[in-house]
Amino acid sequence: MDWSRFNLHGDAPEHAFEALTGTLFERWCYREYADQIRRVVFVNGAGGDGGVEAYTQLKDDQVIGLQAKWFREPLESSQIEQIRKSLKTTFRT
Repeated sequence: MDWSRFNLHGDAPEHAFEALTGTLFERWCYREYADQIRRVVFVNGAGGDGGVEAYTQLKDDQVIGLQAKWFREPLESSQIEQIRKSLKTTFRT
């Protein structure tokens, strides 16, 4: 994908990417779990969210979560470490 053409709609790239992935996640959840969904929640990432952008709670209380990271350039070791740290935070939350 040519990320230089990614339309931000006046928002920061990270926020626009989180909005895009959240929308795709919601559509995927409804396609995969249709009548099993209790609710889909979009989390405000202003801190304390454990790195989670959105999650779906199923009627049997299973939870499916989404974590998105925006990196325009190819990943470097520091970014991979950031992803690992975020995943650890998510699992503790």
